[in-house]
Order: sequence, then structure tokens, then C-alpha cells
Amino acid sequence: MESMVKALLLLLLPALADFSSYARDLASLPVEHLHDATVLTSSDFDLRDAAPLGGQRYVMVAGGVQAWEERSVTAAAAGADQSGRATLPAEEGGPCATSEHLVASEDCWWYSRCGHTPTETRVELITSTSSHPVMVTVPVPPRRALGWSPMQGCEPAGVLLTGYGSAVTAYLVTTGSAQELASFNMFGPVFPGYWTAVRLADRRIAVVAIEQDDRHVDSRIMFRILGADGEVTETSLAFDPRQQYANVAAAVGTNGQVAVIAVTADSSVSGMTFSPDNPAAGRPRTLSTGEGAALPFPGAVVEPLEDRFAVSWIGVSDRAVWLSELAPAFALPPVRVGDESDRAHPLLFLHRRDDGLDVMWVGARGLTVRSLPAQPTGYLVAADFWPRVRASVERRFKQ
Repeated sequence: MESMVKALLLLLLPALADFSSYARDLASLPVEHLHDATVLTSSDFDLRDAAPLGGQRYVMVAGGVQAWEERSVTAAAAGADQSGRATLPAEEGGPCATSEHLVASEDCWWYSRCGHTPTETRVELITSTSSHPVMVTVPVPPRRALGWSPMQGCEPAGVLLTGYGSAVTAYLVTTGSAQELASFNMFGPVFPGYWTAVRLADRRIAVVAIEQDDRHVDSRIMFRILGADGEVTETSLAFDPRQQYANVAAAVGTNGQVAVIAVTADSSVSGMTFSPDNPAAGRPRTLSTGEGAALPFPGAVVEPLEDRFAVSWIGVSDRAVWLSELAPAFALPPVRVGDESDRAHPLLFLHRRDDGLDVMWVGARGLTVRSLPAQPTGYLVAADFWPRVRASVERRFKQ
């Protein structure tokens, strides 16, 4: 029993340290503002994607259900006229399986989509790197397009997978060219949420994917580094092979560490961090099961903080927005960030600021963002705890 108590205290120590510092700060704040969230705009239109840009600025994508229909990409600020609008016209052909994405930070944003016809595959980019949004079309060698994954950062770039069956060829697509990276066998569907690509700290490219084992029985999550001259280094990560995985996300931290987050078919969330040079050393930690289990789609999103990663998801039972923090030595218990999200728009985005973290989702009143400090779990715990403490103290003084 004593060992269990010690283990529990070790798990909670990081959150308790953050909690104690925020509890002092919150003592001077009005209780009614501890859970403030800003509604940026209504969601009564064909919202496809959105991301915060810091403060009350945001960018959103609107258009038809199919990714190859017309798209309107708009940068705006809450309470102000929309500006910086760019439009992608509807195109012939069809979208790639994982086809459109929005990437954003305080300094930039860019949107991309991938589509193909019987004779052509192309990636279309809208970038904000100039004073006005600019559209760029990048043709790709005419092979069967399987999926498209952008990589985080202000430099518009991503990985396009092409091929037939399990034989896959990966291309690095930028605003100027499509460069073949490597070919490999990938034993799994290239569906939204089933794979992602990240750029490592040393500029190498890594692909993370949910696949089947050689017997097509158990599920596994593969980590592949696509090196120079077509070299591929692959590792089966130490997630439980008895689970069936429905979503995977990845991010690279400021210290070069990689975080991989997996959501199972029964909605539990687990994650691990590791050095890209030793991915076999990564060990999964459970982030959530039961009440805080995740919707398999959109699954979990992950964003690097200073010395850890923030992980967020929409609850499968309550549709609330949940958040946890993951580091090599611990995973903090999940806490609630926001109330029920809009069932028609299961959108979720994390945005790291210099001084904290923005969480964006579509709530009952529209597109909503909540700004949190650099240690969000400690703040959220304190924000939930402090009003009860204050109310209890006030009752005692009235007696």
C-alpha cells in the first residue's frame, strides 16, 4: 500500500508544483473569470478547419464536404471584419485519402490540400508568408496518390505518399518542387489519422503510421526515418500490439524529442516520448481511459511545450475538451478544458505561444479559444479548486 501511495505522489508531483504556484496567483482574480474562453465567430457555416494565431486572431477554412470542392481560407480577428481571404476553386478529379490540412503559429499560417486526376497529382498551397495570401500549385509525378501530411513550421512542406498495395514511395513537397525521398513497404491503410509526418530537429523526415503485423492480426505503430539516398530506418514502437489503434499523432519538441500519441478503437489514449536516434527506448504511458476517453476522430492532437508535450482530445462520452501533459518521466492525469463541443464540427487545435498554450474547439456558441499559461494542468486544477476554497472560507466568515 505504501509503495502505491508513493507511486501516486510521484505521478502527481509535477502537477502539484504547478498547482501551488497558480493557486497563489488565482487568489487575487475574480472567480467568474477563471474559466474565461473567447468565442471568435459563430459556426453556422461550412467550417472545415480553423486555428488560433495568438490573441484573438485566427484563420479558418470553409467550403463543401468534399476536400476538392471550393475552399475559402480567411485570416481574421474576433469582432473585426474578415481580412486576408483567399479562395481555392473547385477542381475536377478527387482528393487524396488524407488530403487537406491547416498549419498555424503566431508568426505564420498555411493551408494545403492534395488531389488527383487519372493523369495528374498535385498539392495546392495557400501561404501567408507574404503580406497577402498566395496560392501555389505543385505538380507531383503521375503516380497513384495515397495521402498527404503537412509538417509543422512556417516553411510550407509536407510528405505525399504514392504507390499501390503495400509498396509506397514518399515525396517531400515544398512550394518549389516535389522530391522523391524513399520507397518502403507500409502494411496499413493510408486513412485520415492513420499516419503522419514530422520534420526532426536535424531536418530529417519521419513517418509514423498504424499498421498490421506480418500475420495481419495485431496492430502496431511504426516509426520510419527517411534518410539521405533513399535510406529508411524503421522501428516498431512499444505500444501494446493487442490493441487496435484508430488514430496516431506526433510532434517534435524544442529539445528534439519526439512524442507519439495513439488512440485505440475503444477510445483509450496513450503516448510516449523518445529520442529519434533511439525510438525503441520509448515506453507508452496511459493518458486517459474511461470518462475521459477520446473520440477516435479527430483523435488526439499534440503540441510541444518547453520541457513536455500538451495532448488534447474530445471526450467520447461527454464531448468535453480534455488535456493532459506528457514528459519522459510522467504523464499527468487529464483535466477538462472546455464543455461540450459541437457534434457537427469535431474540430480541435493546440497552439503554443511564447507564454503559454491556446486550445481551440467548436463549442455551443461557435468557434472558441481558451488561453492557458505554460503549465496548463496546474492552472486548470487550481482554477477548479480555488472557487470552492474561496466559497468555503466565505461561508465560515459569515457564520
